Amino acid sequence: MGDSVGFICPECGYSFGGDLGVGFLYPKLYLDTVQKMKAGDYGKEAEQFFIDYPDGVVDCENVLFQCDDCHKYYFDLKLSMYIPRDGVAMSAEPAGWSVEFPFKGVPYASIDDLEKHYELYAEYDHRCKSCGGKLSYVTNDLRCLLERKIACPICHAEMNK
Repeated sequence: MGDSVGFICPECGYSFGGDLGVGFLYPKLYLDTVQKMKAGDYGKEAEQFFIDYPDGVVDCENVLFQCDDCHKYYFDLKLSMYIPRDGVAMSAEPAGWSVEFPFKGVPYASIDDLEKHYELYAEYDHRCKSCGGKLSYVTNDLRCLLERKIACPICHAEMNK
């Protein structure tokens, strides 16, 4: 299940928020994201990945990133690209992903599948919407994020959760 979280700076008012994880809509999000990547909506590298590796998969989990230059935070899909280890194929969950949204026959690679059956091919090159700098992965773990002291990228005060 996905979790929403927000932060605000008590000094300057800078804020950011978003979702970690995805929840029960993961198979649908996965299918939509892969179709967009194959169509070139995420750039040439992602499009070429699926041409070179038709059995490749992506990590569609919502995670937190931080810009290496301006230090602003963004929630976005991770989009790391993975290739299968020998003899591995994507799962089309026969019993359905959940009772409410069965998604029968929709092929997807779960987060567990990525860790067990795939190896990392490439990290997606996320860019900052403010300055164009490289975004670096921070976390996908809500508990870790809530325990962490987050400094405001504008005034460097500790942000409130």
